Amino acid sequence: MKGQAAHHQIHKIQILQLLNIAGTLEVSRIDRLIDIKPGNMETVLTQMQKAGKIVRSGNRIALDRGALEDISPSSDAVMRVFSDFIHRSDYYTAGEYPAAVCFFADGEEYEIIYAEPGQENIIRKALSQTENPPLRLVIIRSVDQIERLNIDNVAAYCMVDGEADEVRYYKMKERTT
Repeated sequence: MKGQAAHHQIHKIQILQLLNIAGTLEVSRIDRLIDIKPGNMETVLTQMQKAGKIVRSGNRIALDRGALEDISPSSDAVMRVFSDFIHRSDYYTAGEYPAAVCFFADGEEYEIIYAEPGQENIIRKALSQTENPPLRLVIIRSVDQIERLNIDNVAAYCMVDGEADEVRYYKMKERTT
């Protein structure tokens, strides 16, 4: 029993870390972000809810009710892209604008950026200030944004199709090792 309780504690910490980054999470996506068995997930979420650590509404959890009322499609897209990399990451944290998430994976530093349409100039200007930038995964809503963004160190531009639950990657960085 002690082993299971320890695993549950680790899962609780991981879920809280992800909520600090995303604000809200879809319960159905948590198992893509952390290594948790479906039966254990309900137990962990119920314990967290009873302890007042999270609030839940249907398929979504958050740290507070306000976050549940202010669901951001950008944070869902960021978490969807991050789910493709999290299991290879050594460390992750919330980023500073315009980066939503910063992480280390495969010996490289990455940041995930959500490029809201119409904000390309602001994002480009903010990112141009960075010396020795990390590799960037830039989430776009249309391929037209790539030219308008024109930023350095892009590992990939990503388009998230929420309905099909898939990510399309464009302009992957070539590796020379």
